Amino acid sequence: METFHYLIGQDTPHIAWWQMSIRAAIIFVYAILLYRVAPRRSRTCRRRTSF
Repeated sequence: METFHYLIGQDTPHIAWWQMSIRAAIIFVYAILLYRVAPRRSRTCRRRTSF
């Protein structure tokens, strides 16, 4: 876990530019995943079940 904190930085305001870049890349990948998954989930929610 210390390696993870080293890579993304602590919650202090003094993090390095490369730690900010890693955070931005993680958020970007997460946003792309949400963009790809959300339409699929919304289509399945509209279907009526036989219950």
